[in-house]
Amino acid sequence: MISRRLISRWRELKEEEKREVSPSSGGSFYILLVFPNTYSVGISNLGFQILFSLLNRIPDVVCDLLYYPDEDVIPQIESGQELCSFYLERTPREFDAVFFSVSFENDLVNLIRLLRWMRIDPLTNRRDDGDPVVIGGGIVPTANPEPFAPFFDAVYLGEAEPHLPEVVEILLDSPSKRDFLEKVSLMPFVYVPSLVDVEENGGFLVPKGVEKRRTFWREFSEFPSTSVILSKHSSFGSAFIVEVSRGCPRRCSFCLSSYVCRPVRFASAEAIFKIVEKSGEKKIGFLGTSVSDHKHLPEVLERFAGKREFTFSSLRIDADIRFLEVLKYSGLKTATFGIEAATFELRKRIGKPIPDELIFERVRWLSGHFETLKLYFMVGLPGETEEDIEAFGRFISKIADLFEGKIAVSLSPFVPKPFTPFEREAFDGYPILKTKIKRILKLLRPVKKVHVSYDLPKWSQLQAMISRGDRRVGLYLAGEDRKLDQKRYLGPLKGSLLPWHFISVV
Repeated sequence: MISRRLISRWRELKEEEKREVSPSSGGSFYILLVFPNTYSVGISNLGFQILFSLLNRIPDVVCDLLYYPDEDVIPQIESGQELCSFYLERTPREFDAVFFSVSFENDLVNLIRLLRWMRIDPLTNRRDDGDPVVIGGGIVPTANPEPFAPFFDAVYLGEAEPHLPEVVEILLDSPSKRDFLEKVSLMPFVYVPSLVDVEENGGFLVPKGVEKRRTFWREFSEFPSTSVILSKHSSFGSAFIVEVSRGCPRRCSFCLSSYVCRPVRFASAEAIFKIVEKSGEKKIGFLGTSVSDHKHLPEVLERFAGKREFTFSSLRIDADIRFLEVLKYSGLKTATFGIEAATFELRKRIGKPIPDELIFERVRWLSGHFETLKLYFMVGLPGETEEDIEAFGRFISKIADLFEGKIAVSLSPFVPKPFTPFEREAFDGYPILKTKIKRILKLLRPVKKVHVSYDLPKWSQLQAMISRGDRRVGLYLAGEDRKLDQKRYLGPLKGSLLPWHFISVV
């Protein structure tokens, strides 16, 4: 029996949506596209919407969605009631294939739970031809598919637009799961873990005898992605989203997107103008890893001043002043910037050498134009000293003196990521991070108009393990390996090869 509470929740959310795409009709091959996090997180993910639209354009394919259920639904699922897809309300076992889109490392835990709730064995080696094919993709498994290797029949490496339809066509034409996997394993951007042996190297299980590369959408500049589903539950509210950039020219040493989403591409001015003109939505959101580096966005803001409201993903505080000057036309009430560290010396070390004086100058200019200033910082960065922690008090106090409105400070523990210059750096660890965060909170307590939030170090530690893990990490999270040496994945990494080094992201 399907969970009645889940069906009720899905129907409430569907009624509130505004959609350009729904599951296609008339097809005979059913794909369940899964985002292993809650609806509000999944609907905020433009890549997930792109996949939904792309898959429903493939002839004979019907694609539906599934999100991780809300907390109040889980007890019903745990008691034996079934999940159902979002739009068609079919049970997962009624689908021919299951595609997971993974954007966050810790969602691997949710992914394993979802497979069990779908009544699909999480481990690929315990499934048979009667089970749906399970394929994974997204930035996290693209960067390091090995923690996901026990669960995915195949991993698509890179951006979906150029080649995912080809993979689906092979799936449609294959008489068996084995035949499909053997065919797609020959594609340079599809990784089939079950067909690859692993060997010990420097304490890690590393794939041997295989070379893969990430694929990317060459036509992005002329065909940027946009929302196909609008919902007030999105982190952008009901804004119509336009993806204006992929990749980032700044190359901060900690940033996964800077190194895995190459090459840097910007949507053309003409394409953005056409999209905004065509859209009937009042509120437009610009999304990208390098939004404020887009040299033509000021022209867009000026052209549509007073006609549209604009919102943005996080911006660079050292962006061209012309960009910041036209923000006043956006209708934006909160300005969001990643600062990362409270001292210039540490910012320089991590590849973000923005002088204090420039930050203070920009904050002074922003004051009066925005109600809230939101600043992101990292804790536990490589080379961080006690002086860098103590500097938070002086640095934020100075910003509070310069900005008239509210200030929100967000702290995130540094997590080393594959392919970045910091991929081999140590993770600080739960006890050290807890002490550092506690110290920063104490330093900022006297600054009354500053609100501080932070990510829990224990979840960041799990993220670090998954980020740089091998197959043993996945098996550990599935309860199949209870003797995992966690320190192996959290300390400084040694060895000539790491689990993800068989992939080229260039």
